[in-house]
Amino acid sequence: MKMQTRGHNIWANAWYCVKMVNAKDRVLLWLFLATTLIEVLVPFLGIFLPKLVVEQITAKVPPVQLIMSVSTVALGIALLYAAGGDLKTRSQWRMIMVQSEYVWDLYMQSLRCSYQLVESAEGQTLYQRAMDAVYKGDEGCIRLMMPAVMGICTAVLGFALYTSILSLLNPWIILGLVALSLVNVLLPMWTRRFERENKDRWAALDKKINYLTQKCLDPAYGKEIRVYRMRCWLRSKLAALLSARRKWDCRTENRRYGAMLGNALTILLRDGFAYAYLIYKVSTGQIPLADFVLYFGAITGFSQWISSLVEQVSKIGTASLRVEDYRAFVEADAHGKTEQPSYRTLLLNDIKIEFCDVCFAYEPGGKNVIDHLSMTIEPGQKVALVGVNGAGKTTLVKLLCGFYTPSSGEIRINDHPMHEYDPDALLGLFAAVFQDAALFPFTVAENVALQPKKKLEAWRVDISLRQAKLQEHIQSLPDGADSQMLKVVTNAGVVLSGGQAQKMFLARALYKDSPVLIRDEPTAALDPIAESAQYKAYEELCFGKSSLYISHRLASTMFCDRIALMKDGRIAEWGTHEELMASSPLYRELYNKQQMIAEEDYAHMYEIQSHYYQDQADEEGAGA
Repeated sequence: MKMQTRGHNIWANAWYCVKMVNAKDRVLLWLFLATTLIEVLVPFLGIFLPKLVVEQITAKVPPVQLIMSVSTVALGIALLYAAGGDLKTRSQWRMIMVQSEYVWDLYMQSLRCSYQLVESAEGQTLYQRAMDAVYKGDEGCIRLMMPAVMGICTAVLGFALYTSILSLLNPWIILGLVALSLVNVLLPMWTRRFERENKDRWAALDKKINYLTQKCLDPAYGKEIRVYRMRCWLRSKLAALLSARRKWDCRTENRRYGAMLGNALTILLRDGFAYAYLIYKVSTGQIPLADFVLYFGAITGFSQWISSLVEQVSKIGTASLRVEDYRAFVEADAHGKTEQPSYRTLLLNDIKIEFCDVCFAYEPGGKNVIDHLSMTIEPGQKVALVGVNGAGKTTLVKLLCGFYTPSSGEIRINDHPMHEYDPDALLGLFAAVFQDAALFPFTVAENVALQPKKKLEAWRVDISLRQAKLQEHIQSLPDGADSQMLKVVTNAGVVLSGGQAQKMFLARALYKDSPVLIRDEPTAALDPIAESAQYKAYEELCFGKSSLYISHRLASTMFCDRIALMKDGRIAEWGTHEELMASSPLYRELYNKQQMIAEEDYAHMYEIQSHYYQDQADEEGAGA
């Protein structure tokens, strides 16, 4: 899926960041403003202090009066400096809090955004960039951008004040200083352009590097790495990636060094010209010594403010790249969305589902994974989706759950298009058991209810575990349903087998008790006995519910009211098992290919095997 993201200039991103801060803490902006004024006023007063001293010495003012005058000005400067330091400290603390709030907002955005964004590789990249942009301490976009914005405000104000002083010396000298200073502005822009144009290249390298380094410590990958002796191979791949990344770092640093050298030469030429002119003026008696001291300080201050302005613009450019990364994730999911003024009321009973000529492709203009598919699931009907891998079964389920939007056609719920209902309300229709369902590092009960302990209903958890045939195992645990799951959190964490995990996912779906039950390959990890028990219980589990059942095993779907055979994103055949066996050569071929023994069909073999293992289990249970 190709995400559409906006590109913004640095000033648009700077203003965006200011609005972000204002939304969280308006006091912080006032603190920044006060700090800006003080940071300009202190050095401005500082260049008048030497002028005052020279004037009073030249005028032969009594020492006591001189000391009192200088002390008063110095004390005022010191108090302003101390106040500025205090305000800056307060600003830093408040900015840390603002940044932490935006890290939290980013977490929340990752939960709110569309599943289509979450599932895509590009979406994962956008999220990682956004998190890096806002989370990196002093280099986070907010803590980098706001001081830079305030620094520019300070530099512009200082530049204006010192320009007004130097204009009294000679207006033309200002033009020369400004003209040469433009070089200092353009050189960092040259560097930032290179970084902006190439960041996608090294971001892709960083993604691969991070992925490989993380998987080296992932237990799920650790077994294969060691058993198949992948260490040397992975080391060579990682070395190649790191080498490529270092090359980009070197090219970037070369650009930065060139810009720094150019800046140094420009400053030398610019300030040398100004100081030479000032020395000429005082040596020829065109200006008094006190004014020489003032103008000398003004030239120095002008140079400092110009350098500060260039530096802050450069920092804004760097911060802008991080703000852009943040906005790319936040705004990627907003494209194409419109406000829905009102939604149709959704009744959670007698749910009728219709696919009306639905098409879907993962990429615009790409091949349709779902191709002009039409199908109706009547209220309370059990429908099985069968077909080979890649037929579109799982994609169809994701469309039904609202994770994707059809490229064309529509899905209707109770005779109305899905988009007329509240998306959150629609999700309440479905309880799903997906192939790649996940366990969370919570307690067993919380994993079933997917609610915090104080909100879940323990009796419903027990019923759901019993219906899923997992209660006996959970009760055998030291803490029962309060046992902590997964060893990634604690060494005492409960680890379930593949079959037990699927039963847990079923219990989760049963706890939700939605009117539509979706099961995607629900018995793939179950043994024959457990699979047989699931089939026998399925009628009870689905009582009063519409059901969508996905399976590769055609023999496992005979209990369903209707079977939909999918091929190339379409419903190729529709009917009961008996009807399809009689009328559909394709269904019959697929069914026969799943025979475990040439003379005996799979369903018969499964029944024999299931009864055998069940008898064995009963005998062992009786003996115990």
